[in-house]
Amino acid sequence: MDDAPAPRALRRLPAVIAAAAAAWWTGTVSWAYLVNTQGPMGEAGLGAVIAALAATVLAACAVFAGTSALTRRSTVAGIGCAVVVVAAAAVLAPTVVDRHHSFVDRPDRTATCTGWQFDHYPPGTSDAPELVYCVGVERPVEG
Repeated sequence: MDDAPAPRALRRLPAVIAAAAAAWWTGTVSWAYLVNTQGPMGEAGLGAVIAALAATVLAACAVFAGTSALTRRSTVAGIGCAVVVVAAAAVLAPTVVDRHHSFVDRPDRTATCTGWQFDHYPPGTSDAPELVYCVGVERPVEG
């Protein structure tokens, strides 16, 4: 059998997959957290969008570079790293655990959050549902 190295495109596949998962996760979290009137940037619409996009690109590039370097050393380690990044992005995906309107002061909590949670209210709206996001592991509310 010939032990020829894998083609260059196949060697980069784990890094591309890991970078895509990191970009998806960072994009969803940073967009929900930064493009938000209750977030750290308040009503700064364009600045928040630029910051969210920059965070997404930086995270994807860093994960791509790290996974590429690891894959050059060991293909199995690179694949393992990609699997871990994809699994972490899936488990830690932001989930809405509470939703209520500003005129109805009753929370509609659907789950409890073990992790980081933050309030979200979309900028530029006068009456939208206020959401509470959970980045972590959520457990359904009983009853």
